[in-house]
Amino acid sequence: MRKLLIRDYPMDDGRVVRVEVYYAKGGINYWNYKTDPRGYWLSMQPMRIEVGGGFTTSHYTPTEGYRCFMQEAKRFSASGLSAAKAMAEQLLEADGAVRDCLERLRGRTEEVVAGLPIMRMRRGSVRGCHG
Repeated sequence: MRKLLIRDYPMDDGRVVRVEVYYAKGGINYWNYKTDPRGYWLSMQPMRIEVGGGFTTSHYTPTEGYRCFMQEAKRFSASGLSAAKAMAEQLLEADGAVRDCLERLRGRTEEVVAGLPIMRMRRGSVRGCHG
């Protein structure tokens, strides 16, 4: 699997913020027409999860989340994904910018401050993350 779930954080409106680490091949990003690097990414996506009839479904809006490039990799490896997950868990505990991002998604604050090491997944409003 090229994606690992870190944790689901509950929101005030009944949804959760799903935090995942995933591998992407990189290339052109058709939302902003910039080139994304190949490697491991941290994703924070608000969603509604429903369980019923033997199925689990998740409902989300692609432009509501954040993502952050974590580590460059020439190709996917399970050990690289596990290492990226461990790094992401440390970021969530220690890094104030990532915690602030999570709090914004959970509805605790309103403004997105320029300079956070995250990318807003919305057409035309990209926050710098590469570096």
